[in-house]
Amino acid sequence: ILRPGGRLVLGHHDFDGIIISSDDKDLTRRIVHGFADHKQNWQDFAEGRMGRMIPALAASGNFASVEIETHLFVDLHTSMGSYARDYLSWVEELSTQIGIEQETMTKWLEGLQASATHGRFFFGLPWMCAVCQK
Repeated sequence: ILRPGGRLVLGHHDFDGIIISSDDKDLTRRIVHGFADHKQNWQDFAEGRMGRMIPALAASGNFASVEIETHLFVDLHTSMGSYARDYLSWVEELSTQIGIEQETMTKWLEGLQASATHGRFFFGLPWMCAVCQK
């Protein structure tokens, strides 16, 4: 499909690699992995580790060159429009579907908001990219 010298950029988030500062590491792990593994109704298939699969996909593409880039989108707050806010809204919405009781989720979110208020919040969303040249 690409002409000689053409480039393809192939990238995706790795939702199973999300980093969240929280006082409850076990619950945080359950939430992160539960969200990453959950197939939502609008999806045909879900793979929360897609980002880490990008290098192998690119390597199998018979390209002249492949450059791999990784980025970590970081938020230190939970303000509107941030990756953190969007993600936390998604997991809250899906909490019972990923096996987390609503009350437990609410307390966890309140703890994160308290951390944000005191400057102790951290959210990292990994993104992997392959720049492939034909």
